[in-house]
Amino acid sequence: MILHSTLKSKVTKWRESNYESEYVVISEILDFNYDSETQALRFLRKAQFEALETYWYLRLVGKTPHIFDLYKKARVKSEIFCKFPPR
Repeated sequence: MILHSTLKSKVTKWRESNYESEYVVISEILDFNYDSETQALRFLRKAQFEALETYWYLRLVGKTPHIFDLYKKARVKSEIFCKFPPR
């Protein structure tokens, strides 16, 4: 599983938990963009909204990890791990 897929599944779970975090206002803002009557996004396109969700997931839930740590947690086997020893 690549990093993108791993992140996407974690963000989906976070969305299903109603964006649970210490900052309630983020949940309100993200929910406001979704119109429950039409089941469509109000202001942002899907890709824009997914990028925003991912950003806030990484900031609030992931505690702003370094990209290298994201790959290590996702256990993605990449050539970079072979070329550079861990710190």
